[in-house]
Amino acid sequence: MSEQSFTSKLRAIFEERRGTHVSSYDPTELAAILTERQLFPQLHEIPELTNLLAMYSGFHTSLMPIPHVLPAVISKILSTQSANTILDPCAGVGSLLAIARQATSAKRCIGYNSSRSEGELGKTLFPEAEWFIGQALELLPHHENNLDVVISLLPFSVPTNESIQLLDTAGNQIELKGDLGNLILAAAMARLSENGVGLFVVPPSFFHSTRSIIKHIPYLGFSLDAALFLPPGSFSPYTSIGSYLLVVKKGLKKRMFVGELTNDHHTNLQILENFSKGEQGDSVDLGCYVDALEFRGVDLLRAKDYFESASKHFGFPTFVLEDLATEINLGRLADGVCFPLASNCSGQLNLATALESSQNRR
Repeated sequence: MSEQSFTSKLRAIFEERRGTHVSSYDPTELAAILTERQLFPQLHEIPELTNLLAMYSGFHTSLMPIPHVLPAVISKILSTQSANTILDPCAGVGSLLAIARQATSAKRCIGYNSSRSEGELGKTLFPEAEWFIGQALELLPHHENNLDVVISLLPFSVPTNESIQLLDTAGNQIELKGDLGNLILAAAMARLSENGVGLFVVPPSFFHSTRSIIKHIPYLGFSLDAALFLPPGSFSPYTSIGSYLLVVKKGLKKRMFVGELTNDHHTNLQILENFSKGEQGDSVDLGCYVDALEFRGVDLLRAKDYFESASKHFGFPTFVLEDLATEINLGRLADGVCFPLASNCSGQLNLATALESSQNRR
């Protein structure tokens, strides 16, 4: 009989208490049990431990599960990245740090954790890493700008009254305010080396919230190279919303690659190949380039793609609703009858669809 894997043995440990306790083991207690039984994982097994903690503990843990598509995607992105030092400012028990270490063979791995108990478990699982207990925004300013990879699953929509000061490309100080995850992203991004890369998981609000730091990124000398969508439920039970894996680098690029990750490994490889070659896919799902500051989400991109396809099928152009309303108002309607105008309207109307509906009502 083959020897049980680490995850099988860990699952057995959780099953010992399942049904008798509201929550699973406290991270410190679990670290002590693993040390006593001499159970230590390989790097690739650490993300599965995080998922087991999330599964058995539910909402009683702050650890977010790692979607099974994420390790392969991160490894592919980092496969050509030269790295000596990597950092996760919200390291949990070291899942993303372990993935990045495997992909880059970096000599130095650094993990921050605001929870002492989770930090103790992280040290037990990944003793080769340097662990610091404290708040990321307090620890990051003491780090030199020599990080080759920063990788993190950032807090989702956690409000804070804190602010940070960073230098723009002209040497002027910029004060940044926003959600905690946004501020950690900016502070960590600023510590990247000249050829470094940042990989950050963020909620969809990053692209449309008034508190997002996205508009400041170009002024700080960085650009969003890619935004890869992770569908809703990827981080269940922590959250049911979708999210994006951002790829951040130094330099100014206006165009950002957008793609949608799926459970299909071959599809994801095609998306990543398109990204690495700087090519657009045959559809929005396989990747396309957009203006990073105008991007609002993959759903809107897909809707635009649908309207353009419908326009080609029917042989009629698409119209911005505001333009169509203006043409009708200036045309033949009587006084007092008009279409409302919306200065920020971004919807589109297919004329052929409108004509077809009109004919059906006759």
